[in-house]
Amino acid sequence: LLQEECVVPNGSDQSLLEKLLTTHSSNPVFARSKQSARNTTIAHFSVVHYAGKVQYNIDGWVEKNKDAVERSGLDVLSESKKPILQALFPKPKNGAVRPRKPSLCASTVSHMYKEQLLNLLETLNTTRAQFIRCISPNDHRQPGFIDSHLVLHQLRCNGVLEGVRICRQGYPNRLPFDEFINRYKLLSSGGQFEADSEGASQLCRILKLDPARAQIGTTKVFCKVGVISQVS
Repeated sequence: LLQEECVVPNGSDQSLLEKLLTTHSSNPVFARSKQSARNTTIAHFSVVHYAGKVQYNIDGWVEKNKDAVERSGLDVLSESKKPILQALFPKPKNGAVRPRKPSLCASTVSHMYKEQLLNLLETLNTTRAQFIRCISPNDHRQPGFIDSHLVLHQLRCNGVLEGVRICRQGYPNRLPFDEFINRYKLLSSGGQFEADSEGASQLCRILKLDPARAQIGTTKVFCKVGVISQVS
């Protein structure tokens, strides 16, 4: 909708807001803000994200999304002797003339942002990504101050607490047979164990581990939370 509003003649923020409200009026996560409902000169709308409701001010969206740049400015930058500017604003090749009206759809901020996201997703799909969850300690950007309620809210919304609960109910500690035996065989008074399921089972019996808390798999020993700490 934002892209279309930038292309149509006399597109405006208020027109965009009305289109958003009309298109998403039945969506439970989208709503016109109370300020905008009372005063038509205030163009706000709200979106209910997973962590709470966020209010957006739509003023200036259409103009900012167009990201218009004067052609004369591009020509000046392309004539620069600075290497970084030459790389960012190359001259037209083979005497080509820079188009006076580049495609608006291909030059808007939202279009370029969408293309960047698609390229990023394409790259991520070819990798084995490891994600780090970042938690903000407080809303005041102050070091050494932790707002426990804010941190707990983020952990809950990010699914960290649920992940920990599921992890505790499962077998989070998993050791290959050879690693398990090499690490804990010294507790067996010099016994000899093969690095297989039978050897791991024998060592578990000597260590008096509860079979319900230490399971023998095909290649690993699966332990509940606390078993490794107990043995160590």
